[in-house]
Parts: sequence; C-alpha cells; structure tokens
Amino acid sequence: MPGTTLDRQCGSSQQAVHFAAQAVLSGTADLVVAGGVEVMSLVPIASPMIVGEREGMGAPFDGEGWRQVFGDQEVSQFRGAELIAEKWDVSREDMERFALRSHQRAVAATASGVFDDEIVPSFGGRYGLQTMCEGGGMANATVLERV
Repeated sequence: MPGTTLDRQCGSSQQAVHFAAQAVLSGTADLVVAGGVEVMSLVPIASPMIVGEREGMGAPFDGEGWRQVFGDQEVSQFRGAELIAEKWDVSREDMERFALRSHQRAVAATASGVFDDEIVPSFGGRYGLQTMCEGGGMANATVLERV
C-alpha cells in the first residue's frame, strides 16, 4: 500500500484529499484513505522559511524565478482569499454569513449526536482530556459578530 508525507502547512489535509481524488478519478486507485494532521503549536507557520533564512538559504520569495512566476505580490492564504473573492464576486459580508450558517449547522449537528461516532476525546491543551466541542471551539462563534 503506497503512502506519502507532505508539508503544506494548513493545507496538508486538503492536499491529501486532492491527491486521493486524483488517484480515483485517474483510475489508478479504486479506494483511497486520505487525511492529515497539523500541529501548529509544535511547528508554527513559516518555520521552514525562518530556519532556511537563518541557515543562509535566503528568502524563498526573493528569487528571480519566483518573481517571474508570481510577481511581487504577497503570497498567503489571506491574499488567496481576496483573489478568489474578487474572481467570483463574493463580498466579505456574504462569506461571513456563509461561515456563520456553516458553523451553526455544525453546532446543531454535533448537539443532536450526528458526530457522536466521530468525535473522540484527546489529550492536550490546558483542559486535559476533552473533545474539540468541550473546549468551546464551536460554541464560541454562533453569532455574526464573532465570525
């Protein structure tokens, strides 16, 4: 059974699912298990870039090849979100309302037991043994002002 490890920071799980979908769509696999975990408390965002610069490898965005392909615009999830919003004419207000509705649905589904078989306690954080729900992650943003 083949496997792979990838490093896309916040996008690792999404990239794993894309790889899985590509394998199924191309006919090279019939069944694929895909997923990912990111532990930002252990490896903060931009860590590889910071270490690389410190070790004399230069900044990844300073090379001529980079500028030829991507120009000198900021490269981040924030800029990506802005470009997508511009292309598809989605306002921030529209997206925040969508996010709020999605969050409300997640809270309601969790409260009604839809995810009971999928949410398991884990160790970590200042609360000890708990689930994500018990830590207050979903309950904290159920009104638009908190999104």
